[in-house]
Amino acid sequence: MMNADAFGQCSSCNVGGGCFSAASATGDCSFAACDGSAASGAGAAALAGGTASGGGSVGLANGNASGAAAVSIGSNSVASGVKSHSIGQSSVSGDYAYSFGKENISAGDCSWTFGEFLRTTSTASHNMVIGHGVYNSSLLLENSISNTIMIGVNSDVSTVFIGNSGGTSDSYGNVGIGNITAPASLLHVRD
Repeated sequence: MMNADAFGQCSSCNVGGGCFSAASATGDCSFAACDGSAASGAGAAALAGGTASGGGSVGLANGNASGAAAVSIGSNSVASGVKSHSIGQSSVSGDYAYSFGKENISAGDCSWTFGEFLRTTSTASHNMVIGHGVYNSSLLLENSISNTIMIGVNSDVSTVFIGNSGGTSDSYGNVGIGNITAPASLLHVRD
């Protein structure tokens, strides 16, 4: 049985025979339900072991959302940037950054990682990494160049790199093939 007050705060529950620990909802207008969930941010929600300490944040399935309006879903998933989203088992510290997958790090503002063993650095923004690095946290496929896209599979270097288009109408970014991250022409292929 779940006890709730006017804000929908859960202080104890009994789902499937009991909880491992009580849920805690201490932020104004926050909500938490079962299995060690904790919502301490104002307007935060935590479910299934998640924690939500940022205002308006959501932590689900053991995810930890500490950034304002951040969303974290999945075991060991962390979303600490403002309006950041981490889905899977990743860490997102950049503001407005996103990660979907396993053991990714999205540290740059407005950066994206899709796959596993990927990283965007905090020194670059508006960049993206797609694919997966080598199954070893020291060999992540990393994009540290702003306004670019990097694609690679089972490697710590890119197979395809799309450069900055310059931000003007009808402009193109140069493309590098074979770990060319500063393509000299519209299509630059490693010999």
